[in-house]
Amino acid sequence: TLDAYVSNKSGYSPSVLKGAITAGGIPSAAVTWDDPAMKRCVATIQKAEPHATINNPVTATPSTPATWTAPEVACQQMALFQDIVTAAGKTLNNKTFLRGGQSLTHVTIPGGGGTFNFSAGHNDGDGPLFVYQWDSATNKLAFKTASG
Repeated sequence: TLDAYVSNKSGYSPSVLKGAITAGGIPSAAVTWDDPAMKRCVATIQKAEPHATINNPVTATPSTPATWTAPEVACQQMALFQDIVTAAGKTLNNKTFLRGGQSLTHVTIPGGGGTFNFSAGHNDGDGPLFVYQWDSATNKLAFKTASG
């Protein structure tokens, strides 16, 4: 991917990147971290574990420990699990869990950057698409737009 290319420690050629555009299902660190639902969830984790360091991915440098990853994933997966279980109803089993998940056609997940559709045939969530363009002035991929 373009992100892997520019993250390569052996370097990259800026001339190859001029005007480059890439897209994918992963939101920028700012979109994920600055989501109010993500902030509330991370604050809950921090309250339960006040001595645990959770660094900010938006201000992180390449040498900053990625201590935000586990809290972000936990917040996203627990929110989705809660939505599925709620939609499944009073009796929770494999069948009702599947039906509950497939009923989620317009759901938001903390830090997801948009809405997801988990209806039948869309088990990956068909989430938003994020477009980035290479910024030669900063030598970074810059977020341009999102759909979904």
